[in-house]
Amino acid sequence: MKVCHVTSSHKRFDGRIFQKECISLSKKYDVTLLCADDQLSEEKSGVNIKSIIVKKKNRFNRFIVIPYKLKKYCIKENADVYHFHDPELISLAYFMKKRGKIVVFDSHEDNVNRLANRSWLPKCFRGIAKNLYARKEKKVFEKLDSIITVNEHIYKRLYDINKNTYIITNYPIIDNKVSKLKNLNTLCFAGGISRQYMHHNIIEAISDLPVKYKLAGPCFGNYFDSLTKIKGYNNVEYVGLLDKQQLIDFYLNSGIGLVLIDYIPNVNYKKGSMGITKIFEYMSYGLPVIATDLECWDFVDKKCGICVNPNDVSAIKNAVEYLITNPKESKEMGKNGRKLVEEKYNWKTQEKELYKLYEKLEETYEKNCNSIRS
Repeated sequence: MKVCHVTSSHKRFDGRIFQKECISLSKKYDVTLLCADDQLSEEKSGVNIKSIIVKKKNRFNRFIVIPYKLKKYCIKENADVYHFHDPELISLAYFMKKRGKIVVFDSHEDNVNRLANRSWLPKCFRGIAKNLYARKEKKVFEKLDSIITVNEHIYKRLYDINKNTYIITNYPIIDNKVSKLKNLNTLCFAGGISRQYMHHNIIEAISDLPVKYKLAGPCFGNYFDSLTKIKGYNNVEYVGLLDKQQLIDFYLNSGIGLVLIDYIPNVNYKKGSMGITKIFEYMSYGLPVIATDLECWDFVDKKCGICVNPNDVSAIKNAVEYLITNPKESKEMGKNGRKLVEEKYNWKTQEKELYKLYEKLEETYEKNCNSIRS
């Protein structure tokens, strides 16, 4: 069975798409990844990677040009299964289904509610865009062979549309490396430097503490510039974008991981989402965490770290102070987090769910082949 994963906006070596799903599936199937970047085709870890070659990414290219080019490549690829990863590819997913292909749509986030918070959309259009996408999503998803999402609250909505919906969470691939927590005064964050992760409150909270807050990842809009004007920015060290090995070293040389996401619709407000993978990455390297007090993260507080209201600067400061002045408890929290990831919150558990889904797709594939033979 020939499988083709398709992405218009993710990098070719994306953690979820390539490192986890494609590599796992390549152990059993012929897997190709179609992406949009300026690099040449290659084969890596058993996956054939092909690009439509895009020099510049902007919204016009992302929503119009790239899907059009990917459509031609999808037809040419002539795979048996197409697995799409971006909301702007929903029409292409529908097109390939109408061509008789087996189609999976991987909804990494709550794409409907995300439109209500898109800063680049004028506020007067956000509600309209949200409703239009919701209608389109329902029309397309009910006809596809399977839907994947990352957490319970998105699953419930999508399951009402298509009963072949699966939760496959983006838990980390674990290795044997664990931070020795030699320097608890080094706080870290790896991911998008955006307002939703409340960096402004963190920087304010640590303004008079003897700590270093190390940031790694892409910056969005003018937000990073605004951070440089906050009292406490002298405690910040921005290290830019990191490759896989650099990121591992980043974690191993840190003492505390921070993931203070705001109560936004994409994480189901205070109920939260298990699809926020940063927290599990920190835990996998034995880091105690300071995290948002989301209901779904109740296993963290006082066991693997400290949970606080991300809008409460004093609570953030108190949490940092506690962990850096109580090294014994911090190290115990780090050990507890590592153990939880080893037992439960790791990619191997999700790989099994991915295989179950594809085994069902194989049944459809065999039926299609038998129909053609007869």
